[in-house]
Amino acid sequence: MPIDKSRPGYNKGTVPDDGFEWLWQEAIPADEPNRPVKVATIPFGYEKRVLPRGWQKTPENMPLELDIIFEKDVEIGLRDGVKIYADIYRPAETDGKKIPILVPYSPYGKGGGGANLMDVVPYRVGVPRSRQSGLEKFEGPDPNEWCRRGYAIVDPNARGSFDSEGNLHYFGRKEGEDCYDIIEFVAKYDWCNGAVGMAGNSWLGIVQYWAAMEQPPHLKAIAPWEGLSDVYRDLCRRGGIPWAPFIKWVLMGIPGHGLQEDVAGMGEAHEFYDAYWESKRVDFSKIKIPSYILGSYSTMLHTMGSVRAWRDTNTEQKWLRFHPHQEWYEDYHYRSVDDLDRFFTRYLKGEENGWENTPKVRVSMYRFGEKYPLYDQVETDYPIPRTKYTKLYLTSNKTLQRSPSSETTVHSYDSTNGDMLTYDYIFPEQTTLAGFSKLKIFVSCQEHNDLDIYVMLRKLSIDGELMEQSNVPLHELSVKSVKEVANVNPTKYLGPTGILRASHRELDPKESTEYWPVHPHLRIDYIDPGNVVELDIGIWPMGIVYEKGEGLRLQISGKTMVLPEWDNPHVKHMEPNFNKGRHRVHLGDRYAESFLLVPKL
Repeated sequence: MPIDKSRPGYNKGTVPDDGFEWLWQEAIPADEPNRPVKVATIPFGYEKRVLPRGWQKTPENMPLELDIIFEKDVEIGLRDGVKIYADIYRPAETDGKKIPILVPYSPYGKGGGGANLMDVVPYRVGVPRSRQSGLEKFEGPDPNEWCRRGYAIVDPNARGSFDSEGNLHYFGRKEGEDCYDIIEFVAKYDWCNGAVGMAGNSWLGIVQYWAAMEQPPHLKAIAPWEGLSDVYRDLCRRGGIPWAPFIKWVLMGIPGHGLQEDVAGMGEAHEFYDAYWESKRVDFSKIKIPSYILGSYSTMLHTMGSVRAWRDTNTEQKWLRFHPHQEWYEDYHYRSVDDLDRFFTRYLKGEENGWENTPKVRVSMYRFGEKYPLYDQVETDYPIPRTKYTKLYLTSNKTLQRSPSSETTVHSYDSTNGDMLTYDYIFPEQTTLAGFSKLKIFVSCQEHNDLDIYVMLRKLSIDGELMEQSNVPLHELSVKSVKEVANVNPTKYLGPTGILRASHRELDPKESTEYWPVHPHLRIDYIDPGNVVELDIGIWPMGIVYEKGEGLRLQISGKTMVLPEWDNPHVKHMEPNFNKGRHRVHLGDRYAESFLLVPKL
């Protein structure tokens, strides 16, 4: 399907079915030499064959453990006439039983083709190729593993990606409608038992929300493992600040034959939360089927989406688990796969296997350093009901303490070069912090009428050294210490973060809670240079155990302090360059209520 450059609004236009003004860009060819991530391509065309037990995609991959019927580039027609193409894997022998289908939907490629970011991240995040068949799509279930367990995999290329027709949309109702059409199409196969589920993380998790909102009759269960749910607040403009590095690294490099929604450009063009962003926010009240929700603290993308999914999905048949690893490692860990199989066995195969007795909420806790996290602690709800929200006040000597400080002072940092302020607290006894934190501070700037502020909570050892957490168990890596783990976010976690542009500081009083400030992002409220304003900065959830004598360090800066997704200049040099001059933090007297609220168990 050639690119239609005569189409009205080729670079900027309207989408007929919703009327929003969108930005579009031309798809990047798969063989583009300057592509951020290299893409493997597979010749297009339908074929059907049996992949025999012992077959290997490459000598590095796991041999198949069973005979698999493989259909490549199966055509599926969507309601608007667009044709997309899917690969189908199913066990050759099913003992005469009809089987359920899992659909991992994304534009990342299929059949072992496409972009696999695991290949560019150090250590493949602890998942060697020998643990996978190589047939799985990036972030999706492995056909070898799931066919062996009695499921079929229908693996489509999303509209507008690779050889599927149409223009590529980034989340929203169009993807939900496409998934509806795919699900209802494949559920009619004579070898299918009529039950379809969805699986996968990140894009593959997010799209499950949109599919379930459309309520296709044959979609019986979803497992959104790590999925953001508000594109404005979670991805493009967290805290009101436009953020492009991750989007341009991953989302802007998908090959196709048409146009692709320029979500990074929309992040720049649409500063306020408007109809466009509302169209990118999940309505969980429409999701009414069994849901197994997975979250983590270290993702920097999906944490809040997982919490919203747990809180607002409109069914009692929902389960939440916070795991302690990098999301791709968790996808393919035998313990997690066994657990997910139990969920799907109950709701896709209809077997009474006791899944309903699974605790509704399981939460892992980091310990940092070489200590393995506490795994799957049982709780009754999330946020954890027994949480005691505790104020730690900022002081003139740059510590945190349990009572307000009476001494008036002003601390400052250069907002343009990574300079930061730090405030420390030492725990007098073993303490667990689990859930949301919030920072209330009073700030000013002489040189600018706005401020971008970044916050991070770090853990200190008994000796006062900054600690780190490996997102992959050390025994899976070629290192003995967390200090040796590569300094990129997929493999290492430093601590929870908060972000806010001061001109977006307005609070929504109905949605905000004691521990979580909600900003409507509807207007600009600039600050006269030198004026002091109050900011409430929400910090994404954490789960950390502190031993007696260990400490918490609050860091405040004008630059992000998180590790990059990828150690590459393409990512590092796309951060916002917005701040000017020195940011001043005011304490004491009128500003005595400057505190960090922490979730103590």
